Amino acid sequence: MLGGLLESGAAASAHFMTGGPRGDGFRIEVHGRTGRLVLVSSDDSLVGPSFTLTHAPANGSPARQLSIPDAHRPLLGTPSAVSNVAQVYTDLARAIRTGDDFGPDFTTAVRVHRLLDAVRSSAGSGRRVRLG
Repeated sequence: MLGGLLESGAAASAHFMTGGPRGDGFRIEVHGRTGRLVLVSSDDSLVGPSFTLTHAPANGSPARQLSIPDAHRPLLGTPSAVSNVAQVYTDLARAIRTGDDFGPDFTTAVRVHRLLDAVRSSAGSGRRVRLG
């Protein structure tokens, strides 16, 4: 688990767990002023779950299912290890053709390690650590 404040002053928290006792898959919830988005996987597989996305408006209206945009759907129709690899090659080919950035780079790795170091430091000292 981790929690903190974003630059905007908004509170953020995250709880990550794998291997739950019932194999329920995973759930991501994003709460904001206009309501709550919930993304739920059909099972705890890392390569083949299907996903359901719902929006529950803050005004109390009933939650409704949203379609997942095509840009976030895997290649080859269904999630699988094969489509994940195909997506990596597709993204790499696009980056080579266009000169755009491709995925994480050394700067991303440094940012992730600074975050992990801050989490360890905060957990060890019991004090907040500000990322700069």
